Amino acid sequence: MANNANRQELYWTGGQFRFGLEHPNESAPDSVSAAIATIEEFRTACHKQYIAFYCAVTGRNLAHEKFKELAKSRDNRLFVGTQFPNAEQQPGHSCIAQLKISELLDRLVSGGEFESEHAKALIVMIFSLWEENYRHSIAEAMSVRKNQVSCALMNDIRHVRNCILHDNGIVSDGFADKLNLLSQIWKITSGELRITRGMLHSLMEQINALRVKIEPETTE
Repeated sequence: MANNANRQELYWTGGQFRFGLEHPNESAPDSVSAAIATIEEFRTACHKQYIAFYCAVTGRNLAHEKFKELAKSRDNRLFVGTQFPNAEQQPGHSCIAQLKISELLDRLVSGGEFESEHAKALIVMIFSLWEENYRHSIAEAMSVRKNQVSCALMNDIRHVRNCILHDNGIVSDGFADKLNLLSQIWKITSGELRITRGMLHSLMEQINALRVKIEPETTE
């Protein structure tokens, strides 16, 4: 893990949002400008994904109030689709999902399962955008290898993404020790990983002040 001095350089603690690119002194100005523009494009892409999440949260809050008022019994079920469940089911005219109202209301609450699952999907999307697109574009702009483009925050997100996809969202003991920056703004304990709207807000603050570094080329 990085020492406290290094963390302070990477971690946004207030003031105007500014992202940065650490690069060799001999880097061409045009290359640096192109790389910085790519970081800004990545930040904008993350904004769009977060706003989609925000709209989904707003919709879930409205849905919770709606179904809470309509539910005569928590044993009733919500059916979703284009046909009644007991009617003949045909392609394009079928009931495709159902859930007990009690389960629905529990999952719709603020900080509940639906919020966490959507937040996890956002994290996976953000890392995919970085790793499969923008990190590569920064490397191209700077004429370096992709593995020379490093970002402490995105490396943390990689660990969280791997927990979501490969460990079924279960946090193992010592997981927080792998994190360089997120452990300072998220409280992560072993057990089921829960990501809340507040946690994503803190993450987006750090993305707004993203720090990217061009590492020296290794001989390996």
